[in-house]
Amino acid sequence: MQEGARLVAGGKRPEHLARGFYYEPTAFVGCRSDMRLCQEEVFGPVLAVMTYRSEEEAIRIANDSIYGLAGLVMTRNAARGFNVARQVRTGTIMVQPLAPGADLGANPGGGQGPGWSLPTRGMFNGGGPFGGFKQSGLGREQGRWGFEEYTELKSITMM
Repeated sequence: MQEGARLVAGGKRPEHLARGFYYEPTAFVGCRSDMRLCQEEVFGPVLAVMTYRSEEEAIRIANDSIYGLAGLVMTRNAARGFNVARQVRTGTIMVQPLAPGADLGANPGGGQGPGWSLPTRGMFNGGGPFGGFKQSGLGREQGRWGFEEYTELKSITMM
């Protein structure tokens, strides 16, 4: 908030959880890629919302980080979302097609908040590789890629 982002949800410890390390799901709007919130890996329920004017700008914003663990593309056009996902430098990325006519800002149930939700399962493919790009990790876990992280190949030639 000191850098200009605006808190729109959460931002504090849940009152009923006095012990432990808990934080309400939190969302900030008005974020820029140069803000600390957008340049550090936040391992918690925090969403930094940035706007863009073109697909190219969105890809540039997504890649403007020293990290690259995971990402999510929400789109009305799955083929276009796949194209964007290919260009974003993350180890894992999900493309979530939206229903035609879905309004990202509407909440059909009334009250505050969007009428959509982020996926709660299925983000990671248990049989596929998992690991980040750039400074979000080295190597891969899971599947044959994870096994290869713990093995060394050796070539023996008998003459």
